Amino acid sequence: IEGSPIPSFDEELLINVCEDVTKVFEKEENNIEIDGDVIVVGDIHGSFLDLLRILKYIDTCDAKVIFLGDYVDRGSFSLECITLLFSLKILRPSTYYLLRGNHEFDAMCSHYGFKNEILNYHNPQKSDQNVNDNSTNQNKDEINFNLDDNEKDKTHLNDDSYFANHININCYKYTEKLYNAFIKAFSFMPISAIVNKTSFCIHGGLTPLLDKVENITKQIQRPISEFDETLLLSDILWGDPTSRQSQYYSDNHRGRGKLFNGPVVVNFLKNNNLKRLIRGHECVNNGIEFLFNKKCITVFSASSYSCEMGNSSGILKLYKEEDI
Repeated sequence: IEGSPIPSFDEELLINVCEDVTKVFEKEENNIEIDGDVIVVGDIHGSFLDLLRILKYIDTCDAKVIFLGDYVDRGSFSLECITLLFSLKILRPSTYYLLRGNHEFDAMCSHYGFKNEILNYHNPQKSDQNVNDNSTNQNKDEINFNLDDNEKDKTHLNDDSYFANHININCYKYTEKLYNAFIKAFSFMPISAIVNKTSFCIHGGLTPLLDKVENITKQIQRPISEFDETLLLSDILWGDPTSRQSQYYSDNHRGRGKLFNGPVVVNFLKNNNLKRLIRGHECVNNGIEFLFNKKCITVFSASSYSCEMGNSSGILKLYKEEDI
């Protein structure tokens, strides 16, 4: 109502952005090494206001930035968030780093809102639809949903015939061509990063398949379109820490990835000469959560992601000189 409207762009222009950022991702390793002061940002999930606040803060700092994935789905402004972040990556590839999350896959985007948002962008009611579609189980992802292709296709047809001739100079109509361009760009995103040779950053968690960080580069070949293409990547994107079990690994309630305990983190860090694991993937009440004597840190940056939890947005800053 107040302030400047969010800009809208022609489909071909956005497709060009996807193509350009894909070329940037292709030049990066699966595991990126970053040196200097670094700001770590967790899941955004289409929360455009949180992203703008975070970028405003970043603009006041002389630091690099790494995002831990899950830029889309759930929230109502996934397209705006990922477009802005892709543009920043193209303009400043050595400052902004974007890791892949478990939501940067067609299997998730077509179920949790991103695809629906793109195909209904021209529909003035799209914001309400996204909120209603994603209001349940917001603080837990599960891969074991059962939507066949016909049901998935119906998710973006609500009132579409009525709005087919909707004319608004500030509102474009998008097609699956744009959606597919984003999915292709996602398939080339890097998987992990090591900051200042001390902090290992991934989206989800650890797995018995990963004893050395180098395995990520050796065993994962991009582009990757489906979770089932590599179990190692699936585990990395879906895993969660737990302090409530004695066994090293156990089945994850999400249906993918593993639950892992403190000794797993300690052993992994020791084997790789690292100090801490930093990950996103999990909505935590204060935006930041420390586990296992601060050896495992969860960062979540989408505020009010869960209506019941009323969580805060968190970011983490790593100072090179203080991390000896």
